[in-house]
Amino acid sequence: MITVLMLLNAQSAMSRDGDNDDLLIVSAYSTQYNWSSRVVNKLETIVHANHKNVSTLNLPLASVNTIEGIDSLTNVLSKVIAERSPKAVALVGSGSFMFCEDIDSICPDMSMILIGGQEYTTNKRRIAEERLVTPETMITTDELREKYNVTSQCMPVYPGETAELIVRMMPNLKNLYFVSGDDVFSRTKGRELEQHMRKFHTGISYKVLNANEMNSSDLVDVISKLNRDTDAVIYSSWLNQKAFSRSITLMNNALYLLEVSKAPIFVIRDNGWIADDNRVIGGCVYDEDAYFSILEDVVVKVLNGVPARDIPFNDANHKIIKLDYRQLAHYGLDEDNCPPKTVFVNKINPFWNKYGEWIMVGIYLLVLFAMMLVIGYMRKLVQYRELRIKELEINRRFVNLVENMPIVYFRAHLQKDAQGVLTDMLVNFGNHNVKKFFKTINKSGKPTPLTEALPRATPMLLSTVAKAIEDGVKNADVVVDIWTGAYYAMYISIDGDSIDAFGVDISDTISYQIGLENLNNDLVKAKEEAEISERMKTEFIQNMSHEIRTPLNAICGFVEMLTDDSPDNPLSDQERKEYSNIIKTNSGVLMNLVNDILDFSDLNSGRAKVAIMQVPVNDLCRLALHTVELRVSDKVKLQFESNVGDDYNISTDPKRVQQVLVNFLTNAIKHTDEGSITLGFAGKDDEGWCEFSVTDTGEGIPEDKADEIFERFLKLNSFKQGTGLGLAICKSVANLLDGDVALDTSYKQGARFVFRLKNIE
Repeated sequence: MITVLMLLNAQSAMSRDGDNDDLLIVSAYSTQYNWSSRVVNKLETIVHANHKNVSTLNLPLASVNTIEGIDSLTNVLSKVIAERSPKAVALVGSGSFMFCEDIDSICPDMSMILIGGQEYTTNKRRIAEERLVTPETMITTDELREKYNVTSQCMPVYPGETAELIVRMMPNLKNLYFVSGDDVFSRTKGRELEQHMRKFHTGISYKVLNANEMNSSDLVDVISKLNRDTDAVIYSSWLNQKAFSRSITLMNNALYLLEVSKAPIFVIRDNGWIADDNRVIGGCVYDEDAYFSILEDVVVKVLNGVPARDIPFNDANHKIIKLDYRQLAHYGLDEDNCPPKTVFVNKINPFWNKYGEWIMVGIYLLVLFAMMLVIGYMRKLVQYRELRIKELEINRRFVNLVENMPIVYFRAHLQKDAQGVLTDMLVNFGNHNVKKFFKTINKSGKPTPLTEALPRATPMLLSTVAKAIEDGVKNADVVVDIWTGAYYAMYISIDGDSIDAFGVDISDTISYQIGLENLNNDLVKAKEEAEISERMKTEFIQNMSHEIRTPLNAICGFVEMLTDDSPDNPLSDQERKEYSNIIKTNSGVLMNLVNDILDFSDLNSGRAKVAIMQVPVNDLCRLALHTVELRVSDKVKLQFESNVGDDYNISTDPKRVQQVLVNFLTNAIKHTDEGSITLGFAGKDDEGWCEFSVTDTGEGIPEDKADEIFERFLKLNSFKQGTGLGLAICKSVANLLDGDVALDTSYKQGARFVFRLKNIE
């Protein structure tokens, strides 16, 4: 049963991009193992850059503990080679070197590139059962070259040199711990380090923390009790051969678990850990950039037909001491104890070290002075702000009242000829009752001429308004008959070149009582709707108050500073430019807030329209990425993945699809500080659906919030800028296009949003 599962794992880890391969990559690790994944990705990049085909086969040796298991992996490898017919093979991981004999027996004299952390391997029994290479069982790459067409391009590791670095930097070191997985590489390097310590540092206690002998809880329990002055940790891996599928999780979290350690943490490989945001100080490592440059040259030669045996082994000395300056300071280690030519990353500017405290004091005083100015100015703004809020509340009440009142209301702009004679009116706003009052309404959203909306009543309305203007009065009353034959009593208020018109149907005077009761019922309903509108207004103001206040305060503050340019304290051109840029930025924030509100209003009021056309989907996605790329942090990789070609078209409204994709991407950018954001597209499935997706490695969304996040004004993180309408707008646009949006709750490394549409080709 274990062998079957192992075979399934190996076959599922097979990736390919062509019918036949120029290079087959055989990795002795899982796809999630950090070092091998980086090497495999580099190999694939090199092959693709040379327009060649490449496949990757992952044979997880850490999951095998019997000769039968090794034989099963060998069978898988033989089957893949027979199917793919590669021209060359790259073996990644020293354990995989044992397959040279099997590969050569299938394809004699095939070029093989050996890539590992050591210039030797061992026999299959040692790898499967003992997981340890000893001098008497060692098979060197030189011996392999005598038999097969190979070149060794190994990336050596330096456990002994790393130990010497630790001893130099920590004069009071008493205990050294080696965190080891159950893979052959880690166990062998742990053994080498043990021999080194016994030979040169007998006074320092050395202990291996092996993943096969303890679980992650035991590891945390041990390292959490370490002393920062007398203890140190060297991390290799955290693979466990008893439960390999679970070990990947433990391996990826091992450095996170080690963060509980008060003792310094070192590594024997970089793997991107040294400059990352964890507690790794660094170590004596091989320079990855130099290695990958050498590896690229070797792979290109093999792809161009140069036999592997004609390519020299990698014997260049690119060993460096690489340390994270921030972690040196965190653990209180002295920079002066570091060896000469040490490569520091994240090093703080010496100028800041010397003058940083004074600079911070100056900034504090400037901020304090600015706050005093702002407080003084804010006192003047408080009263204006209160009046403005009241004005907004009154305007909101008025709009709700007009929209819900049971009479006809419309607003129109007066149209006059060259002689100033009133000729028509353009209706640009009306409540819901104008739909039955007007004969026609311009559905494109443009103003409707009154001569079209009320052809019979227009002459009377024009003459009444013209006479009121001539008499110098602001109000007028008139009774008109409309296109249906009904009579309305109209009250007209004239405001410059615009009018507000209110109309009541007075046709059925006989049924006055019934009409009065209906009117009372309408008033009650209008009151209830007004109360609902009031609550919605309150909710909206509560959600928007902070979002509007922040940029508004910045705008007002810096406008005051620009206008208060007194002779005693004149502003420099640089300051004026800086203040203007701040005002411009915050004005843009306010504009985005208003645009979100207007978009949401259009979509939910039924005014939004769609324009369906044939669209090249890949170009549409790239345009969305281009729209947001300037907002992405340097620590975040923005990328696009599609399973269709550039000639693949879908029938939809490109503007609306762009709106959803940009909102998804903007949301991902806000919540992703590092990692990647991927815009993906999948072509039509069996049911005719195509799928857009935006996947990030950010802070993620709780599963129980999967439905709520698409509601208006909902924000899971109140510290992020925005109205809380972005996802609600996406949902409305999806409904408009007969599609749907959703949060993929099965994705756990961040957040993944999906936008599905019916693909009508």
